[in-house]
Amino acid sequence: TRTASDDTIAEMISNHRNIAEAAQSGTTSPELDARAQAIDWGMHDAFIDSLGNSIISNAYRVNSIKMRLINQERFRIAGHVKSVMAEHLTILEAIEQRLPEEAAERLVAHIRNARDRALAV
Repeated sequence: TRTASDDTIAEMISNHRNIAEAAQSGTTSPELDARAQAIDWGMHDAFIDSLGNSIISNAYRVNSIKMRLINQERFRIAGHVKSVMAEHLTILEAIEQRLPEEAAERLVAHIRNARDRALAV
């Protein structure tokens, strides 16, 4: 939240809003799911990369690829585009406002929700 450029944050928010608006309008398609998935993974990758630690970034990517291959359906955004984009937007809006504690709280809630979706709890 402290080092991301305003332009980077604005682009991420714009991308998420575009997907969220399409999903809210009732548009569903494999193409929308694919775009949403790319935006979703891109945000997660950007957060990890912002740590500035190539070892953590590389380990995250390797682990992420393995998890996606092993659990392809459980870690996909399809069927959850609206809720995932809404969660991401709350995080990004806190980042945009430079509220690190609020962003962290929203990120923790997103991680919990993602875990619950993946485990179908």
